[in-house]
Amino acid sequence: MATKVCTKCGEEKDIEEFGNRTSAKDGKRGKCKKCKQKEDSEYHSKNKEYRNFIRSVWNFNQSYMDGFEINKETKKILKQIEKEKKGKIIEEKKSPINIEKRKKEVLKRKKEREYNKEYYYRKKAEKNKQNNA
Repeated sequence: MATKVCTKCGEEKDIEEFGNRTSAKDGKRGKCKKCKQKEDSEYHSKNKEYRNFIRSVWNFNQSYMDGFEINKETKKILKQIEKEKKGKIIEEKKSPINIEKRKKEVLKRKKEREYNKEYYYRKKAEKNKQNNA
């Protein structure tokens, strides 16, 4: 039987003890089923409040609407919860935007996009030449 080493616990286990992943070279996950289960249970226990909120939104939408639709207010709440979860709530300072600076930024981005397009088409032409040669 084939074996594989778990990336979490480091133990060598039978290939059947790993979950499937179609995008992996060998078709199996890096973590064994037991480690994945532990990781999932830890995540769910840490994020109970967030999961309960999502579940309540889902249940509300299922009972009153067809499908799962999120309005602007719900999106704001979800974003706020995500920021709190990651500990990245920073009070934003409201200051007037320097119009000239903004114009320069827009022009810079426009030039970057144009350059990226030119680069892409150049590379594509090079590949076609190589394939035709």
